[in-house]
Amino acid sequence: MFQIFSANQCKEMDRQAINNIGIPGSILMENAAIGIFRELADKGESFLILCGKGNNGGDALALCRHLILDGKKVKVYIISKDENYTNDFRLNLNILKNLIDKREIFFLKSENDIEKNLINDLKNYDVVVDGIFGVGLNKDLTGMFKKVIEYVNLYGKFIASIDIPSGLDCDLGIERGIAVHADITYTFEVIKQGFLNYKAINSVGNMKILKIGIPECIKRTNSGNFCILEKQEYKQLLSKREVYGHKGSYGRALVIAGRMGFAGAAFITTECTVRSGAGLTTLICNEEV
Repeated sequence: MFQIFSANQCKEMDRQAINNIGIPGSILMENAAIGIFRELADKGESFLILCGKGNNGGDALALCRHLILDGKKVKVYIISKDENYTNDFRLNLNILKNLIDKREIFFLKSENDIEKNLINDLKNYDVVVDGIFGVGLNKDLTGMFKKVIEYVNLYGKFIASIDIPSGLDCDLGIERGIAVHADITYTFEVIKQGFLNYKAINSVGNMKILKIGIPECIKRTNSGNFCILEKQEYKQLLSKREVYGHKGSYGRALVIAGRMGFAGAAFITTECTVRSGAGLTTLICNEEV
């Protein structure tokens, strides 16, 4: 069962895992990094990591460490107007500074700091990792952030977003001024509510849910019973068919559909009725259809 969470539910889930269960945030961050590393390691040899100053950026910095230890070429851009970093972000940044040439860590603090080097890096690195903003974004992006994301969308070869594409509203699934258009989004534990907006697919791309160590009891406590069933669960809802059953064993269905120019509606509706498990199915339509 895939659970659907809002931004506030995601924050509360993390808070309870840390405060009530006692799992340090740094462990959740490490689990997230390891999960993404396993998914991304074989997708290229060079990785351009884009970080914000929050825990989403901390996930990206922890990922950097695993990529470096695996022998990958890594360059990091930290995109933040100030150095008001979260504790777990700062922890991973300090570790990273001891592993990587400091010339491979760039700090963008304003639009004036954006140089052609960023465009060249976006063009030349195999994978761009988006860890700029997480689920907490609640305002439209402008200035430096908007410009960086414009360049990411224009020049990135393969873009992977962490938890949610930066700039996408977690609850509404709309772009807050602009959003990263990822090829794949590695989201943690639950599907974000905004992903259900059809337009969000332009930003989310393919999606994979990664477990990072949140106990099921915490997810159940914060769930609003909003979920999507998985294939196996749907199969369990269906009655078992008799080996020697026939169309007369499974009821009758009547479809009234179609008119001139819309014969496809009659065909599709009737075929879907049969495929859904109806027995003897009859279509009523005009003679031309």
